[in-house]
Amino acid sequence: LKDGRRFEGTILKETASEVVFKTRFGELTFARSEISRLEKGLTPAQEFDRRWTDCVSSEEFFALGQWAADKNLRNEMRRAMNKVLTLDSQHAGANTALGLVPYKGRWVKPEERERLKQKAHAEDMRQRGLVQHAGQWVTLAEKKHLEAGEVYFEGRWLKPGDLERAQGLERLDGEWVIAGRAASVLNARAILEGSGGGGQIAVGTSVLVAGPFEQGR
Repeated sequence: LKDGRRFEGTILKETASEVVFKTRFGELTFARSEISRLEKGLTPAQEFDRRWTDCVSSEEFFALGQWAADKNLRNEMRRAMNKVLTLDSQHAGANTALGLVPYKGRWVKPEERERLKQKAHAEDMRQRGLVQHAGQWVTLAEKKHLEAGEVYFEGRWLKPGDLERAQGLERLDGEWVIAGRAASVLNARAILEGSGGGGQIAVGTSVLVAGPFEQGR
């Protein structure tokens, strides 16, 4: 066309004032005044049909499929590749062109391969005597501990709270703190309570002070 666009199709009707085409977008009508030139010949789809009749072997149909892909003839490409597979079901190029991937001697869709892999893995785990817990494969004994809320630490299973204590922590005012500091705070509180004078406890990085503090000092 004079505006730079180009269309390919079959001429259905041609008059002195307009031309009607059948294209992959449907029927299109253009005024003669819009057309810069008409190039008559086979459309890519027609050329595909012509070449199809010349193909015999799987490799010839595969080459035709590649040609169709280069011409953006998606449906024709799939038609040619499917023809290849009727002649050679294990043809790697045709299977790949159709979006299939290999899995244990078969060609399947990627999502199907992933499903089969997961199924095979699950079967392997079950044969080993493992079961699933929270998305992980564990032994029946481990599952029992985990369901009880226990944690495996340094070769043993610990109940809730025992893990923190095994790491040198103690509970103080609702928080886990270093055991030594917790003991110091509790001892200081006991001293203050025993003195009957009350007071405050100040805890620093390595120093704990208990007693009445003067304001402003």
